[in-house]
Amino acid sequence: MVAKTTAKDDVIKKDKGNKKSKEAAPPAEEANGDHAPGHNSGEITTETMHFFMNALERAEKKVDVAKKELKGVRAKMEVQGINLEVFDETLKQIEQDDATTYRRYALRKHYALLLGLPIGSQLDLLDPDEAMRNATDDDLIDRARSDGYRAGLKGLTPKDHCPHALETGAGGAWMKGWENGQAAIAAEMEQQKKREEEEAAGEEED
Repeated sequence: MVAKTTAKDDVIKKDKGNKKSKEAAPPAEEANGDHAPGHNSGEITTETMHFFMNALERAEKKVDVAKKELKGVRAKMEVQGINLEVFDETLKQIEQDDATTYRRYALRKHYALLLGLPIGSQLDLLDPDEAMRNATDDDLIDRARSDGYRAGLKGLTPKDHCPHALETGAGGAWMKGWENGQAAIAAEMEQQKKREEEEAAGEEED
């Protein structure tokens, strides 16, 4: 005996079938193998990857240009007689505080003694604490002037780098040194510019 179905039963079966089909079918984007996540989904899109890949390539090209420029500068330093190895070591020392520099020199002195190398006693003059205890007013003024001169050479501003009150003797000496440093580096830049122009003119003649 076959059970009879009503029109209502047919509608219910049809609705259930459509619901199962919707649950089983993947979204159109996933079916095609692509993702289109929302802005805040946390997923990475192909477009995002390419954006940063392009940005990295541009940055790497800038680094390459900077490396070539750096290599050129160092080559010019060697031509003018600067020992790059000693220069690099000295540059590291400049970035250190006096106490660190003294400790490193003291360690080198100790190693030199262990290896039987002849050394002088000038290392003792580098002790910053000893130097400050024995410093006279003239010594402090000279040190301030020397510090100011180096600051001028490096293009540092008095407002941000002068450690002395400008109305004091040390402050005045620092400023005088800074002005001399600025004038000296400007003259050096002009001299280097002239040298490069002469070299360029010589290459054109050749």
